[in-house]
Order: sequence, then structure tokens, then C-alpha cells
Amino acid sequence: MEKLSKQNYLSLEEFRIQRRCELLERHAGKYKAVPSIENHLLPFECELAKKSKNYFELLDRIEFLYVEPENLEYKKLTQKDFQEACKLFFSDKKKGTDYFQNVKKTISKHIKKITGQTLSTWTRGPHSQDALKTGYLLYQLHIAIPSGLEIITKSGDPRFAEVELFTGHHKPKNSNEIAENDQVIMLSTWLKELFSKALFHRSEIERGMLKNLDLIFTGYHCVFKFIYNGRKKEEADNLFAEIFNSVVGKINKVPDEVLSIKLMRTWQENVKYHNVSCYLSEKVVNSFLKANEVQQFHTDSKITLSSKDEELLRLGARLFSWILFQGAFKYTFKVFTESEKLEMIALARQREDKIYYCLRSDLENQISLIAKGIGEDSKKTSIKNTLKLLVENNRKILNQPFDIFVVLNIDNNCETHYRYLYLRVIHFCDHGDISPEDFIRMNKDDIESNNKQVKWVYDYVNSMTLSELYHDIQRVNRIMSKLVGGDFTLLAPASELKY
Repeated sequence: MEKLSKQNYLSLEEFRIQRRCELLERHAGKYKAVPSIENHLLPFECELAKKSKNYFELLDRIEFLYVEPENLEYKKLTQKDFQEACKLFFSDKKKGTDYFQNVKKTISKHIKKITGQTLSTWTRGPHSQDALKTGYLLYQLHIAIPSGLEIITKSGDPRFAEVELFTGHHKPKNSNEIAENDQVIMLSTWLKELFSKALFHRSEIERGMLKNLDLIFTGYHCVFKFIYNGRKKEEADNLFAEIFNSVVGKINKVPDEVLSIKLMRTWQENVKYHNVSCYLSEKVVNSFLKANEVQQFHTDSKITLSSKDEELLRLGARLFSWILFQGAFKYTFKVFTESEKLEMIALARQREDKIYYCLRSDLENQISLIAKGIGEDSKKTSIKNTLKLLVENNRKILNQPFDIFVVLNIDNNCETHYRYLYLRVIHFCDHGDISPEDFIRMNKDDIESNNKQVKWVYDYVNSMTLSELYHDIQRVNRIMSKLVGGDFTLLAPASELKY
């Protein structure tokens, strides 16, 4: 993070490589759990927290991280400041003097698709100062990662399934590839740069809401399901009216927020929509049906499993027995008695044996599922590797005393493979009397119903500003705590997310 410096002595290709390496280094490392509504700090935020005030005062005025020195008179940024800053940062002489205008036009096109307004309109409006800083940051990011804005504008695109804000992966899955060429890793740094810089000087409430918007959505969705889980319609409707502020939900208004916040909110929405929409993709269904078919026959093509494979299957079976249990009860918010806990543990152990044989069949019969995403077109990730990563993320707790209530880490995995594994084991354990084809049809009906709930929750959440959302969460927490007879937190604190 330095004063604007001319890079015109480098070609675009050379400068792009340099910038990608800088981003990789800046955002490497693990995120840190913190006891506040933010829940986690990104690696770069941890470094910024150590900086003195002087560091921020010496940055350029168009930087999000800049802090106005007390002895200077505040001066508004202008479009001329924006243009000069971008050209000073980089202007490709080989592509002519219109290079800045071409990049600006590209950025503006994406912004208009998201907000309905061009960048120029934003920079002339009431939130012009944020818009100019956002435009400058996007210009910097575009030079390093031209496809970055597509994460936000292409809703539910399966290429972006593994791109995450809070991610621990910094090494390419393809061992022959270098990190700065791996698009999953680079696009994750794109997000981290945007969130780290645009949020650092904002309020704790804004940082907490934006960083955890996907978890907040999941929390509201769980409450929605809790309302209609096993209740008669009249009772459920009355409970719905009590818990949700229906007026806010019906207004469906667009909060008056600055451009940078709108971009960050839009990304969180697209990730969640992808997770819902890709659950029963054609690839997952085809592999699921094939696995069920070959499992019924003894073939000579089965491979011999090693002792490491056996250990993987045992721990993987235990993990998924816990995942199924938690999935069945997460919408009830039930507080179990000790005797009920013992019954649940016994049931999970029975499931564990079933799941073991299900997963073993897949490995022996070499069931495959090619997951194509950014950085994956030239390589094949495998169901086995996804299972292995899931186990490694939870190995410590899986080897401890049996605890089906423990918080599991199912992050940083191939979304497609995880969905396949979940579909496979839940059918084998709980719906074995239903044919695979009927099970798929049943799930598609459930997902259609679920998507309607998803849409309502999004309209509800997105009709509020971040501050309104924070206060609504506190209101829902109070109501739900009374209903479940214990402490309820729609957004789980960081201490519960340690792995």
C-alpha cells in the first residue's frame, strides 16, 4: 500500500503478473476468529490493525484506507481526480490513450447491470465519494484480475462455486499450476481486497453484517423453516406474523446505500443462490443414478482399497452420519435431554455403518464426477479427494469422543462433489425403500418449494439497510429465545465456529 506510482515502464502483461503476486502475498494466511459481530478478520485486516495513524494519512486521498490528517481542510474528490489517479496507476501505451476509457467502460457496464446506474451517474450523485473510491479500486483489481467483476454480475454461475471470501486454500489443486494462474485463488484475493479495503473504516455493524450476510440469510431461512416445520397452517401463519416484520417484507424497497456496499451485498447473494440452484445439477443426478445401478451388481472392475482408504471411509462415514443428523434437526432448535442425546448417538452409529458401505461401493466402483469450474477445466477433481478434504478439515473432532452436536467444517470443498455425497448417503440411509429415480423427483419438488422460501427471505433481508438488518436480528433473537426456551442467536458467534 503505497502512494500512487507510475508503472508505465512495464507492459500490461508484466504489470498484471506483478499485481497478482502482490495480491497473493497480501491476502495469504488464515482468517482470525474475533469476539465481535464481525466474527472473523481477514489476513490483511489483521495487518492493517497493527498500522499507525500516520500510515493511513500518507496514502492517497482516493484510497479507501486513507484518513484525512487533522490539520488539513477536507477536499472532495472529483472525476478528474479519479481519472488522473487511474492513469497514474497504470496506462498501457501500447493500447493507446483510450486504455483508461476502455477499462472504465467495462467497469461501468458491470455496475449498471448490478445497480441500474452507470459509474458516471454514481460519481455525480449523493454517494459520489464512495463511488470514486470504488471505481479506483475496481480499476486496480481489473488490471490484475479482469474477470473479477463477473463474480458479482453472473448470478449462480457454477464456475464461481469455489470462490470464497473466508478461505484457507492458497495452493492450486493442480500441482503443475502456480498460484497466480489459479483462478479460484486469484478471484478469492479479488474479494478479499474489496472487502478488506472498503470495510476497514466502516462501523462494526456494517462490517459484521456484510461479512456474514450469507450466514445471516441462512439464519433467517432456518427460522422460516422452523415456523412451518410440523405445524398446522393457521398456527404457522400466526407464528410467522409474530416473528417476521411482515411490513418490511412486503415493501420490498431498495435501501439507499453506497456503491461499494451494494457490490459486496450482491456477491453474497449470488453465492447463496448458486448453492441452492446447483443442488441437483445434471452431473450430480447422473452420477447418483450410476452409483445406485452398479452397487447392485458384482463386477470385475472393482479396485482393491488400501488401509488408508479404509480409514478414510470410516471417518467419512462418521462425518456424514453427523451431517445428516444436524441437517434433520437444525430447523427445530430442539434442546435435547441426556436420554434423547444417547438415543440420537445410537442412531448416528447405526447410520455410520450404512454410510461406510455406501461410500465403499463408490470408491471400489470408481464412481466419477467431473466438476468444471474456474481453474478446473484442465484437471479432474475427484469425489475421493473431496471426501478426503472433508475428513482432514474435521479429523481432530472425528477422532475425539463421539459428539454429533459438534460444529463441523464443511468449507473449502468442491460444491458439486459435496452435493453428490450428501444426496447419495441420505438416500441410502433414510430413503432406501424409494427408487433412485423417485427419490430424485421427490428432491426436485422439495427444492422448488425451498427456492420460493429462499426468494422470500432474500426480499426480506434486502429490503433493509445494514443497520436495520442488525436491529431486526436482535428482535428475532429475543422472540426465538422465548419460543425455544433458551438462548438463540441467528448469527452464531465466532467462538462457535472454531475448527
